[in-house]
Amino acid sequence: MDNMFFDINMEKLPKHIAIIMDGNGRWAKKRFLPRTAGHKAGVETVRTIITECKRLGIKHVTLYTFSTENWKRPALEVETLMTLLQSYLKKEVEELLESGCEIIALDATLRKRPNDEKLEDLVKLIKDNGKIALADISNDEEGIFAQKIGFDCVSTTLSGYTDYTPKLKGPDFGLVARMVDRLDIPVFAEGRINTPEDLKIAYECGAFGAIVGSAITRPQLIAKNFVNVLKDIDIK
Repeated sequence: MDNMFFDINMEKLPKHIAIIMDGNGRWAKKRFLPRTAGHKAGVETVRTIITECKRLGIKHVTLYTFSTENWKRPALEVETLMTLLQSYLKKEVEELLESGCEIIALDATLRKRPNDEKLEDLVKLIKDNGKIALADISNDEEGIFAQKIGFDCVSTTLSGYTDYTPKLKGPDFGLVARMVDRLDIPVFAEGRINTPEDLKIAYECGAFGAIVGSAITRPQLIAKNFVNVLKDIDIK
């Protein structure tokens, strides 16, 4: 890394980079390791990336770590990913604070947290350091609780991705609208926003902002949508 640093033209560095975290499973397979070992190695890679971006002066980094397609993987692998992300949470929050980031998003669902960590403590840690805390929620109860314990804003990211919320094919516009009506903090629409029409509706529901992920960052998913249409057409 040190030699690479001196080969970089500092005047041409981007202000924001986005990285799709892919290939952890393949990395593990090549080394005859379980896929979960690849995901753990991926976490360490994230640490290296953030450290180097800070050193290079790149202020904004977006990591796409989990897409809707990932939910189709074996249940054990998904559970491992969720637990891995949570178990690193406090440690990673502290490192993110050191990196100089402005916003830190947390899983604010009702799911059990490892090591008996309290969401309130993590929010306080973020806010005591002058940063913005964003709550990723899946239902109304979580949104109301997030505001109560001091989150600065909420996002409907996890609606449909907890075992106690409906599995919708599209965005949960109902949750967006209800949160806008019931909360005094900004509400972001996120989760399965796949078309420009979805984006338009999100703002019509009163969303402060909207976050679009796989629909524009995953070429294979974009292509798949077109292929699926062709499957339903009797082409002669």
